[in-house]
Amino acid sequence: CIRDSKKTVMHKELGRQVSYQYLIRLRMSHAAALLRNSRHAIKEIAAMVGYNHPLYFSGEFYKHYGCSPKEYRKQNYES
Repeated sequence: CIRDSKKTVMHKELGRQVSYQYLIRLRMSHAAALLRNSRHAIKEIAAMVGYNHPLYFSGEFYKHYGCSPKEYRKQNYES
């Protein structure tokens, strides 16, 4: 039945989206911890959590936390 195959495709796509969203949350959580607890440069942290482009990382971080990585560090750094 065509409907069943469409449901299967939609279910698989939803599973990929959920997995991707989980991966983003995990990366952002790790990046936030690094910003709070290390002196690594933001571009190094971007690479550590899997982003090749620091500007893209900063944009994704802003979407997730509502501030730039630099602002986040300034407000939350634990020496």
